[in-house]
Amino acid sequence: MRLHRKIWEFCFIAQALDERGMLARRRRGLGFAVGTEPLPAMFASRGCAIVATDLATADAHPDWIATNQHAESLDVLNTRGLCPEPDFRKRVQFRFADMREIPADLENFDFIWSSCSLEHLGT
Repeated sequence: MRLHRKIWEFCFIAQALDERGMLARRRRGLGFAVGTEPLPAMFASRGCAIVATDLATADAHPDWIATNQHAESLDVLNTRGLCPEPDFRKRVQFRFADMREIPADLENFDFIWSSCSLEHLGT
């Protein structure tokens, strides 16, 4: 087991959303720079519809790819089995997006999250 601040951030985000009633059916969530984190699958297991994003592979830092921290597709977002696969496939979408230029069609979400990524945005 390796302790890392990401674990703390995942727990904090999930707890804050749960306390506010966001982790429930018919809630819509948008995750920026999700990489291979467990949150999209966990939120889907609670009934949320999720749009998970990460940078396009061509724009991702090579270290993120080499250390399996970058997502290229939906397939890497439920490797821990936190959500039954049929439910996961119905509730989670994946797409590439850059947080510095948020696509106009990403709107009308109940909650948005991003973990361990803001420090990579630059000025």
